[in-house]
Amino acid sequence: MSEPIIQARAIEKFYAQPDGNRIQVVAPTDLAIEPGRILAWLGPSGCGKSTLLRILSGLSKPSSGELWSCPESFLTWSQEW
Repeated sequence: MSEPIIQARAIEKFYAQPDGNRIQVVAPTDLAIEPGRILAWLGPSGCGKSTLLRILSGLSKPSSGELWSCPESFLTWSQEW
């Protein structure tokens, strides 16, 4: 097993609602992508596949979690409640 080129730790995405509730679109997720691997995200429409891909590519900011690119952390988000 080689070292991951991208690693996500507890990546989560949710949207806060005016009433204080939140809509979770990506549950806390850990993921390691190794060089030379082919990945596929499968799931029904609206389950968060594109949102997760946008987060991993840096196009969208997660609500919390860490995103690592071999070997350093390049993005870290946290939200205090």
